Amino acid sequence: MLPSTLWVAVSFLAAAVSAQSSYTPPAGFDPSAVEASVKASWCDAQSSTCPKLCDGFAKVNRCDASKLTFECVCGDGTVPKVEDYKNTLPYFVCLANFGQCIDNHPNDLEGQRECQRQRKLCGSLEASGSGSTSTTLSSATATATQSDAEAATSAGGPAATSNAAPALHVAQDYSLGMLTCLFAGAFGFLV
Repeated sequence: MLPSTLWVAVSFLAAAVSAQSSYTPPAGFDPSAVEASVKASWCDAQSSTCPKLCDGFAKVNRCDASKLTFECVCGDGTVPKVEDYKNTLPYFVCLANFGQCIDNHPNDLEGQRECQRQRKLCGSLEASGSGSTSTTLSSATATATQSDAEAATSAGGPAATSNAAPALHVAQDYSLGMLTCLFAGAFGFLV
């Protein structure tokens, strides 16, 4: 009989493999309706988000834009539930599926209500790990905002962008430099 620790390790491994392969795009989603460059940007964002969900270290971090598949395994062997987070492949697929759903129900109020219900299932949490630089964060966020807008625009509605995003990007890009200057000035004043 195997020691109990080995059973626990095997259980975690089985759960990790199961979690990796459990994501499937929503029923009715047409991946061929999404441009290859958009899918590539989704994978870029997925690859940037995975380490954040793993507190900075992902042991496995893969994304295939042509197949819309991904793997994200943290350094400790756990598999984060990426479907709950923004800027992940499931998030972008969910938004695009919403746009396609609205397009498929142009004059069908009940159909569009169902689309809205499904849209509420898209990830809503922000990844907050320390696994990437501000430049990577800014480019992934810009990609996410662009993809959000494309998904919403394809639905015939207004682009879903945030007016605060440009200010946030400036703060992310320059915050370390400004903080350094502030401390240098304060230190110079004290000396």
